[in-house]
Amino acid sequence: MKKASFIFLIFFIIAGVCVISCPKHEEHSKAIMKEINSIIDNEISKTPDENDNKTTQLFTTTLCSGISELIISRTLSVENYFMFSIGKIKFDGKTRTVSYGILNHVFTNLQNNPEDGYSNL
Repeated sequence: MKKASFIFLIFFIIAGVCVISCPKHEEHSKAIMKEINSIIDNEISKTPDENDNKTTQLFTTTLCSGISELIISRTLSVENYFMFSIGKIKFDGKTRTVSYGILNHVFTNLQNNPEDGYSNL
């Protein structure tokens, strides 16, 4: 009987920690924007154009980041399941899961598929 009570208590504590630390919409948005910004930086730094200077790259990065932040803020919805949360983006009539959140951490699910572009966006 004591062993069952101990296991129930541990499960209750773990569930309580998950409920308290479940990421909200803002955390999902920040994690997705961080991932998108790193993708933008990588793509811009790949361009071998020698006429392109650092000012143009900075302007392009800033513009793309601002536009993507606006799109994410309008299209991202976060479903909270108390112990975890799931971030979804509705685009072009389809809903795509782009992030998962648990224990105050958000895991993004953005994948680069060269044939299909960024498949989860």
